[in-house]
Amino acid sequence: RFRNRGARAKVDIGRYIGRLGEARAGYEYGRVSSTLVSGDPGVPNSEDDIGAVRFQLTADRLDNWDFPSRGYYASADVRVAQSGLGSDLAYERYQLDLQKAFGFGRHGVTLGARFGETVGDSVPVFDAFSLGGFQNLSGANERQLLGRDVLFGRLVYRYQLRGIEALADRLFLGGSLEAGRIQDRLNGTLGTGEDLRFATSAFLAASTVLGPVYLGGGVSE
Repeated sequence: RFRNRGARAKVDIGRYIGRLGEARAGYEYGRVSSTLVSGDPGVPNSEDDIGAVRFQLTADRLDNWDFPSRGYYASADVRVAQSGLGSDLAYERYQLDLQKAFGFGRHGVTLGARFGETVGDSVPVFDAFSLGGFQNLSGANERQLLGRDVLFGRLVYRYQLRGIEALADRLFLGGSLEAGRIQDRLNGTLGTGEDLRFATSAFLAASTVLGPVYLGGGVSE
């Protein structure tokens, strides 16, 4: 596990695409240091200058971001870092995120997928793809797996409980099935890939005026 510290400044310009979503482009500059806190001591600490342009296209038609019952979400993100932009490392980072929600009475199902790939000499720790954390390969620590490429999918089911309006706006009982893989690990055996890992979680979740609240846990291979 790494601790990232530093300062970044960025500027974005964007345009809404009707009611569908938005397109954005921007530039980011800064400096970030990554210090190993736990894990493989053979992975070196790093301090890198950031200089990158970013392009993002997002379509968001979910009826609720935290507990959706219908709609879809899609996001394509491209990040290009070059020495001419002020970056110590030259690489291109591509990421695609997809979600689709279904609702049947008090039942809800959300399908999600994420694909990411890095092209270039190397990628800094702070910009690496990660797995680990609740519903992101549950049971593994936050950002436990770092690498150049990622493949991840999950299915989340939830059931809205009755008669709890005095406790929260809505209360759900649910669980998830997850599968993911990191290729070219940065904090493992360097340059190697991994087999697909599987995970599952169970949770009690509430929709409140302060936002979503979760009580849950998970296990993974």
